[in-house]
Amino acid sequence: MRFTVVGAGAIGGTLGAYMARGGEDVVLVDRAAEHVAAMRSHGLTIKAFDGTFTVPVRALNLEELDGPLDVVLLAVKAQDTSAATRAI
Repeated sequence: MRFTVVGAGAIGGTLGAYMARGGEDVVLVDRAAEHVAAMRSHGLTIKAFDGTFTVPVRALNLEELDGPLDVVLLAVKAQDTSAATRAI
């Protein structure tokens, strides 16, 4: 099963990074092109209470999202919900 996390900020990025580190098939989707480019180039670094880790992740821009999608986790700010749900 593939998980798609739409919104790779503080909540979605953290969730997606832990899932990727745990071996789940996950793709992170974000509207900020520079953030997607950084995740593609350097992975995603999480600074948590129990330490810091960097995990390679698959990252897409919102416009690159293509289905079918198995499980979608929506983690966007309220003002971005409409655009994100249209893309999904």
